[in-house]
Amino acid sequence: MGFGTNQMNTGVLSGAVFVPQNWSRDVELARESAKVMAGIVNRRDFDAVDGNIINIPFVSNLVTSAIVSDGQANFQMPQESEVQVNINRYFESSVAIEYKLSLQSKYELAMKYRGKIAEALDRNIETDLTGLYSSASQIVGSGSVAVTEANVVRGIQYLNQANAPQKDRHVVVSPGGMNNLQQISRYTDYQTTGQKPSPNTGANNGLVGNVSGLPVHMTTNIQAPASTGVVTNHNLIFQKDFATLAMQKKVSIMIEDRPSYFCTGYIATALWGFALLRQDHLVDLQSQSN
Repeated sequence: MGFGTNQMNTGVLSGAVFVPQNWSRDVELARESAKVMAGIVNRRDFDAVDGNIINIPFVSNLVTSAIVSDGQANFQMPQESEVQVNINRYFESSVAIEYKLSLQSKYELAMKYRGKIAEALDRNIETDLTGLYSSASQIVGSGSVAVTEANVVRGIQYLNQANAPQKDRHVVVSPGGMNNLQQISRYTDYQTTGQKPSPNTGANNGLVGNVSGLPVHMTTNIQAPASTGVVTNHNLIFQKDFATLAMQKKVSIMIEDRPSYFCTGYIATALWGFALLRQDHLVDLQSQSN
């Protein structure tokens, strides 16, 4: 037979055994959400060196009394209170890799998964804090509207009315909320202004711009529960003292070699507590899920 009929090809019955299937030199890691909240709320790590509860007492404002002739001081006896932080959030994330897999794998699996187990705990802390939206004393917007400049300004008004410090105020939004903000003419992002972002905790801190003088952070960890068929994004406007976070044991990784199971375990653990500290320093900036 001539050309066109009998030459070897990649078919199963001819040259397929000579054609390799290659695996890429690198792996593709799942994308990770920006971790925003832990770096921009009140921290009490220094109070969490031992014990399982941190009591934070509050001192009330006092009033004045007019002084009259031959009068005396009108001593006040304020009824004070405290906020308790329960150090009870104890979590782990782990993976065990068999010796044989480590030996035969093309990739440094331990290195890849060590980062992932630590990230899982960081994400847990993040969602604990964004979940405090349900305790906000003020709500602006709704699940049927976009984030608007008017609602952001109204949220800032609520912080002002609560005498929240001007320093350390933040806006944290979902990707949909970020979309809405980018359509506001007075929103500025650091890419167009050349302004350097403010320092923040972590390399993936979600800092993306500024609106009405407040730094804006974007994260996919914003809570978005569904209610009566409507999914509402609970973006946040706050001053850092609205919540406190106490890390008694920061995220750390232990390595456990188990010859009897022919594997090595990588275990990330963390122990923390968090609490709503000042309810009126938090505004639930609701918006539609888009």
